[in-house]
Amino acid sequence: MASNFSIHENKKPFREYIKRFTTLISCSKLETTDASERLQLAIKKEDNIDTDRATILNEVVNTKSQQNSEQLSKVTEEMIKSQKKKRKIES
Repeated sequence: MASNFSIHENKKPFREYIKRFTTLISCSKLETTDASERLQLAIKKEDNIDTDRATILNEVVNTKSQQNSEQLSKVTEEMIKSQKKKRKIES
């Protein structure tokens, strides 16, 4: 699940990237809630087609959320490494 995202190419501050991925994760949580509600409604209605659609939507949303979380972790790790290097150079 590689991303076209590169901190070094874009040269934006780490905090902007963290804010971006935090926002994406928040949106993913809303989508997860929506997908879960759709699935519950489809099960209640005993509608197999809607149940299948909602299940697929749940899987897609969960995958996207996981990818965003992993990317946020990578950005955070890079930020920490960068800060450590900066401190080492300054001392």
